[in-house]
Amino acid sequence: MRPIRLLLTLLLLLTACAPRTPQPTRSATLAASPSTTLDTSPTIDPSPTPIGVASALPTLAIASTSSTPSTVDADTTARHRRIFEQLWNTLNTQYVYPDFNGVDWAAAYIEFKARIDGGLSDEDFWRDMTEMIERLDDGHSFFLTPSKAREQDDQLQGNLTYGGIGIDAGAQEDKQQVVIYSVFPGSPAEEAGLRAHDAILAIDGGPIVNPDGTNNLDQIRGRPGTPIVLTLRSPGEAPREVTLLRRSIDGTLRATGRLLSETPGNRIGYILIPNLWGAAIESSARQTLAALMAEGQLDGLMIDMRFNSGGLSTNLLTLLSFFTSGQHGEFVGRDNVRVLVVTPDPIGNSQDVPLIILVSDASVSYAEVFSGVLREAGRARLVGMITAGNIETNYGYDFEDGSRAWIARETFVPPSGANWEDAGIVPDITIDLAWDEFTEENDPYIAAALELLAPPAAATRPTH
Repeated sequence: MRPIRLLLTLLLLLTACAPRTPQPTRSATLAASPSTTLDTSPTIDPSPTPIGVASALPTLAIASTSSTPSTVDADTTARHRRIFEQLWNTLNTQYVYPDFNGVDWAAAYIEFKARIDGGLSDEDFWRDMTEMIERLDDGHSFFLTPSKAREQDDQLQGNLTYGGIGIDAGAQEDKQQVVIYSVFPGSPAEEAGLRAHDAILAIDGGPIVNPDGTNNLDQIRGRPGTPIVLTLRSPGEAPREVTLLRRSIDGTLRATGRLLSETPGNRIGYILIPNLWGAAIESSARQTLAALMAEGQLDGLMIDMRFNSGGLSTNLLTLLSFFTSGQHGEFVGRDNVRVLVVTPDPIGNSQDVPLIILVSDASVSYAEVFSGVLREAGRARLVGMITAGNIETNYGYDFEDGSRAWIARETFVPPSGANWEDAGIVPDITIDLAWDEFTEENDPYIAAALELLAPPAAATRPTH
């Protein structure tokens, strides 16, 4: 079962966004207009800012009726009707799949309008809109309450702070545990000895992942200074308990890197790209790559996308521009096609350096597009698991109450015409080991990539 990405920099929200703008004037059909605009760089046709990011939201148990139908005033119901009409019509006219993934969309209109006409609180209305979009089951489209939308904006702009322990983690439903992808420098987690690849089995004595697949990751966040007890298991070791004190955490994720080999003629760099959203990704990736090149050209570069859940199209284009150029496929919607055109922006010998991209079944959306495009262009080989196979592109729509919908409007078609949706991208070398089954020191993905990047005379793999 695929791990579900749950970034602890957001409270049950694991996606990217673009800055909010004032709600646009509604059209006659009440279909919403995209609320964000794309940087009009010539690298891609100007249009609303798309994101390619898996929603990865936990399954919600949503009541089918309001708990307070008789106490809602007429103005609240009128506002709910306006937002519902905008949302339903936007999906009806722009959703990437005309068959709505088998959902009877006309029947959905009748059902949810009746709920709204009966009178809903704001909380019940937001739950119903979440449920309506979740029925499409595309893994991308989702609805945000006003508070979650504000958190998205803070995260994108690098302004999100929260009380927590400083980890980036993901839930493994089948194992009823959470695995740590990375530990923030200087955080309570780092000071307590938590490391990437550790599994969290319990929190304050209770389950971290429930038998029904929902999780309690939000409980890790809390008021700074308050304690939390985690039951942990490092790969190959017995479980242990660790007590931590929450602190204020800067929740901005950044690209990081290091040299894996400094041998002359075999300088191998490594860069971890945790996602493709937020301004900090573009700037930190650029700085990290420049630092790796500072002492001379690289002979090979490893790009780790194993738990990258996607993000903004602008970050996708920027990262691709470091390594390639030209046309590399199309984003195809119901009635539009956008050509993916990349303008080169080399850093050192980044346009020529041999590349290995590490992928897994948690590499999703624009992380898959990034990896697949570079492989099809002959610029990279892939090592790891078959990717998630979820490559729709979302567009964001803001509503008058501050809520937001991200709607899948396009899918990606590479130059080869291959269908990456559902099937995923098959790596050149397959390694089928889960994140919690090895440590940073004995990472088999990195070992295989180093072997591929080794100079011919030093390669150990037999040739024929």
